[in-house]
Amino acid sequence: MPDLLTRLCSVQVPQQIRSARMQAIGLAAVLGLETELLDLVALLTGELGSNLVSHAQGGELLIRGLLYQGSPGLEVLSVDRGPGMDDVCLCLQDGFSTAGTLGTGLGVARKISDEFDVYSEPGQGTVVMSRIWSKEARFREAPFDSGTILTEPVPGSRVRGRLLTRRDGRTTLSWPASGALPGLMDDALPPEPDLAAVPSEEADRRVLILDDGFLDPAWTVEEFPEVLSHHPAILAGLIYREHAPPHGRMALRVLARGAPARHLHSSR
Repeated sequence: MPDLLTRLCSVQVPQQIRSARMQAIGLAAVLGLETELLDLVALLTGELGSNLVSHAQGGELLIRGLLYQGSPGLEVLSVDRGPGMDDVCLCLQDGFSTAGTLGTGLGVARKISDEFDVYSEPGQGTVVMSRIWSKEARFREAPFDSGTILTEPVPGSRVRGRLLTRRDGRTTLSWPASGALPGLMDDALPPEPDLAAVPSEEADRRVLILDDGFLDPAWTVEEFPEVLSHHPAILAGLIYREHAPPHGRMALRVLARGAPARHLHSSR
C-alpha cells in the first residue's frame, strides 16, 4: 500500500527537478520496473519538471505507483496554474516553444509514455498525465480507466461518491447509494446498470468520483469544460489543483469505462 501513495513534489525552481526525478526513479525501482525503463522515468520526470519551470512559473509533479494484475507502472501528473496553452496539439510538436527553449519537453514526454493526455485552459493552467508501464502490462485491456490521488492510507475510510453523466452536451450530477459504491482502491466498478452499463443512446460518458469527504458536495464539473472527454486521471489532477484541503491529506479516485476519444497513446 505505501508504494501506491501519491508523492507530491513541488517544482518551482530548477533545483527541485532533480529531487522529483530521484523520487520517481526510486519508486519505479521499488515497484519492479525493468532497469531499462528507469532511464525513461528519469527523462520523463525531467522533461515535465523543466516544462513547469520554463513555461508555467512552477507547479507540482504528483508521482504514483500503478499495479495491473501484478504488473507495475508509474504515473506522473504535472499540475500547474500557468498561462495554459491555446493549441495543445501545436505545443506537442518538437521544436515548438513559447519560452525560448528547445521546445522538446511535452513532445518527448508523449513519445516515451505508454499513456499520455493533456488538458489545458488558457489563463487557467495545465494538467499532463503520463504513464510508463512494465513490459508485461504495456498492452493491457482494462475495463475501466481510473485516476487516483492518495496521500495517506485510508483503511476503513468512509467513501462518498457522485456520478457525472454527459448526455447531448449537458452534464448532470447524481448521488449513488452508498451501498452501491466500490472502495476507494477497488479496480472495477460494481455491475449495477446505473453505474457501469451505459447504452450509447442514453449517455456519451459517465464518470464516478469517489472521495473521502474533502470535496464540497455542491461541486460539479462545470468549471472544467470538456474534461470528461479526457482520461479520468486528468480530472483527478484538476480536482486536486482546485480543491485539495490545506492539510494535504486526501483520497480521491475517478473512474470511467473504457478509453475516452481524446485519450492519447504514444507509439513507443
